[in-house]
Amino acid sequence: MNLPLLESSELFKLEEDENIQEGVYYLLKELAFIISSKNIFRTDNVAVIYHRSWPVYEKFVNGHYDGEPKKGLGLAIIKYN
Repeated sequence: MNLPLLESSELFKLEEDENIQEGVYYLLKELAFIISSKNIFRTDNVAVIYHRSWPVYEKFVNGHYDGEPKKGLGLAIIKYN
């Protein structure tokens, strides 16, 4: 999927949009829960079950953002009709 580039004024509007901010906070909370889930459930491995690919999460657990793969965190994609 190719998205058009946004002008800086358009990016500023997105950053200020309450819905965008709510989505960002939700994602951060979800990632925080997933990171903590190994301790919460007292296990060494946790897989998030989702209905499709989740590129942000996949990059996160593979260490794309900080160079540190997250051991014991994975993603299981369940396909259904």
